[in-house]
Amino acid sequence: GEICPMPMHGIARSGKFRLESLDKKGFTARFLPDDASREAYPYDYEFRVCYAFSELVCKVSMSLKNLGTKPLPWCAGHHFYFELPWHEGLNRSDYILLVPTHKAFRHDDNGRLIRYPLETNTAVFSDPKICDRIHAGLRNNKTTFGAKAKKDHVVIQIGDELVPAPWDTIVTWTESDDSPFYCVEPWMGPQNSPTHGKGIRYVAPNDEDVFNVSISLATL
Repeated sequence: GEICPMPMHGIARSGKFRLESLDKKGFTARFLPDDASREAYPYDYEFRVCYAFSELVCKVSMSLKNLGTKPLPWCAGHHFYFELPWHEGLNRSDYILLVPTHKAFRHDDNGRLIRYPLETNTAVFSDPKICDRIHAGLRNNKTTFGAKAKKDHVVIQIGDELVPAPWDTIVTWTESDDSPFYCVEPWMGPQNSPTHGKGIRYVAPNDEDVFNVSISLATL
């Protein structure tokens, strides 16, 4: 019932991390809570991110360990930016997005989830309706996007299970019509999960929860 001053995008985005391991294949870093993050998220925990790189794949793991005595709520997500277009002579209308669901949502002005009509699971990036759209109820764990006439597509995979959790989410967002990027963001649940309760997970005392995603370049 306590309202805490959580900043936009959460506490990790602008917080400090300490490297715990680093080599040519990746790194692991632990979050260092400061006074502001403790005020926003008043729990006893350890939060780590691990990036593992190979030639065409980047794997990212977020882990939260509960050091306290009560269940710890969390809902983390990524804010990946992708250059778009990434082929010379193409524009946004030449790129398609395939999210394996027909279930989409938006937020109203009060942060509540509103069901958004979605007739097909394929869209083009020039469609303004996909900006800030929340895709949930994923039927499989892979979201794919790339140029229609090209074979090099990006694949975002959530977890290792073929069917993700019911509220695992893909959010699509960009800043403006002419921004040179588009964000395709895998989340544990929709934004504002403490309010609407969708996608939030709880970590038992002395337990640890992990959210895994990967980004790969595939030839289709």
